[in-house]
Amino acid sequence: AVDSDAALTGLSDTLSPGSVSRLVESPETAFRVRFDGDLPPPAQRYWRGPVLWETDGRTWRPGTRVDPPPRVEPAGPRLDYEVTIEPHRRRWLFALDLPVSRPQGATLTVDHQLLAAKDVEARFTYRVSSVADYRTLGLGADEELAALQVPDRVSARVRALAERWRSESRDAAAIVEKGRALFRNEPFVYTLRPPPLGDDPIDAFLFETRRGFCEHYAASFVLLMRLAGVPARIVTGYQGGELNTVGDYLTVRQSDAHAWTEVWLADFGWTRVDPTAEVAPARIESPIDQGASLAAGQVAFRAELPWASAMLRQARWLIDAANLNWHRWVVGYDRERQDSLLKELGLGGLSSTQLGVLAVAIAGGLLAVLGLWLVLQRPARRDPVVAAYDRLGRKLGRAGVTRAPHEGPRDYLDRAAAQLPQAASQLRAIGRLYEHLRYGRRAPREAVRQLQRAVRALRVGAGSGHGPS
Repeated sequence: AVDSDAALTGLSDTLSPGSVSRLVESPETAFRVRFDGDLPPPAQRYWRGPVLWETDGRTWRPGTRVDPPPRVEPAGPRLDYEVTIEPHRRRWLFALDLPVSRPQGATLTVDHQLLAAKDVEARFTYRVSSVADYRTLGLGADEELAALQVPDRVSARVRALAERWRSESRDAAAIVEKGRALFRNEPFVYTLRPPPLGDDPIDAFLFETRRGFCEHYAASFVLLMRLAGVPARIVTGYQGGELNTVGDYLTVRQSDAHAWTEVWLADFGWTRVDPTAEVAPARIESPIDQGASLAAGQVAFRAELPWASAMLRQARWLIDAANLNWHRWVVGYDRERQDSLLKELGLGGLSSTQLGVLAVAIAGGLLAVLGLWLVLQRPARRDPVVAAYDRLGRKLGRAGVTRAPHEGPRDYLDRAAAQLPQAASQLRAIGRLYEHLRYGRRAPREAVRQLQRAVRALRVGAGSGHGPS
């Protein structure tokens, strides 16, 4: 269940069936993030919050860890950024996985969670540094014991599945791959409205309903890993974020709430595994469309907006950016910094009332400029990589190879290559290029043009695979 505050303010410090999916109904902002340099790619936008260790088979809780924090060995550059968090009445702060610094007065726990000195009761801004590529070193005895804890009651068929994986696998990494393959290859469904699961939710989910949201996949995956001897834990937080192109920052909403897992591998330390990405790879690339998801019960992802809706979104971004900058430069400053800024602007000595009148005048001017801008604004240009992939999907659909909702690019194009052998080499080349552009750190312009040319050049016919497209 979700505690009474969580429904209003965000994540709870427990996880049970339905606790994250309820947050999809909320469009409220959780926090905003402004990076000093380039944005990390969507596949790295995991925002770490409470880490859960203990379970009774239905509910997961943080537990108490006493080991010192493990040492982190960065394998890539540091990402420096600023977070403006909304009040949520809890101590936790959110940071890009994995934080390697802490704001003044905050604590970095053994499981790399940031905790403020007191509950977050008002909006404030803090700075953090993270590394997206890393290795953690050293697994404490208490930590390992906690990461292998299982509830007293586990069904026979859940135990049997984990034992079979353990007996068939040469190491922990092979066990993890079996767990990922289960969700990738079996007919699991990602949905906001799973059926009731009874007294043994993990058994019912794995072997009967196979319909659930991220909390169902994370909880069942961690239990299976632990039963197979692989230390594992659940991480809750948020995944993704909408880019505000007016203010050049990410807005992370309650509807981006997510749960994933970490497993301990001897060569890499704590390693993120997101079981949901095996079932619904689009979850990592696109925000959830709240309206469409709630109407259908199935999780739907945001598609390209029509021109009028895109204009409204731009208007919302402009207002939000003005609000955020007012907080950063005035409300979030202490009195000394406010006075210094106002003096530089030639506004020293103004009273709070005068500043309020000035703010209203500025807001009115911004709205007037916005009105003119919206009239002149042309539809926003689509991401050319996504547009090329969509065009490919339409071509293959006309040839009878329609992408299933759960299929990622690799699985889809492998299946298309099998059904259209005359185009197999082209499809595999397109797939490799698309993955490089979509999941790599940068999308070189020439490589994007190469993808577009390859999709245009693909010739598959309707049904038979022959003829122009």
